[in-house]
Order: sequence, then C-alpha cells, then structure tokens
Amino acid sequence: MPFEDNSLLSGQSVFDDLSIDDVEVKSGWVYFISEQALNGAVIGIKVGYSKEPSGRIANLQTGNSNELTLMFSVRGTKADERRLHSLLASYNIKNEWFTVHPFVSSVLEICSNSGKVPEIKIINGTPIKQET
Repeated sequence: MPFEDNSLLSGQSVFDDLSIDDVEVKSGWVYFISEQALNGAVIGIKVGYSKEPSGRIANLQTGNSNELTLMFSVRGTKADERRLHSLLASYNIKNEWFTVHPFVSSVLEICSNSGKVPEIKIINGTPIKQET
C-alpha cells in the first residue's frame, strides 16, 4: 500500500493539526506603475502584485517603448490586488492596466495615504476608505 498512514481514509484532514501560526500568509507588494507617452502624459496605470516591485518594473520596461515609473507600492497580497482590479474594472484598458481617470486616481490616493490596500466602499460614485 503506498500510504502507511490511513488517516486520510478515515476522513481526517492533513491540516487538522495545523494552527494559524503554522501557515505562512503570502505577502508581498501591491504596486502602481504609470506609463508615460513620449510627450510625458500618463496614458495608463498598472496595478500589480510582486515580491519585488523594482525587479518587476525592470522586466516590464524591457518590452515597452514608453517610460514606466513606479509610482508607489504598499504591503499587500494577491487578494488585495484582485480586490483593486475588481474595484477598477470599469476603467480597465487591458489585463492589469487601467485608464487615467479621477476615480482611479482617488483609489490610488487612498492606498498611498493608507500605506496598504484598505477596504474601500463607493458612495455616490466616489471611492471612500472604509473605517474599521
């Protein structure tokens, strides 16, 4: 028999003995990159997740003729990145790139001022940091 331990057959989970301290939460950085046209105008904003944003921007710059600038990054998770993508979906250009719009700028300002990706609610079309 390939498994000597029959605990899985008895319905016991291999995770039953783990505590929250045993599980590593994947945390890195949620970053915000601007793309500038040749005239210097910002034409797009990328919202992404990486363990190393500076390395990520270097990688992206290789395949882009426009100048890319790391605007800022905040501690966060892949789930935080997905929440922002959902929140900004109406302004999506393609994949993780979003158009420059006052709504997008407001969300970025909330994240920058918070130093993280906080819970954000929309009131009358305006993003507001949800107080906890």
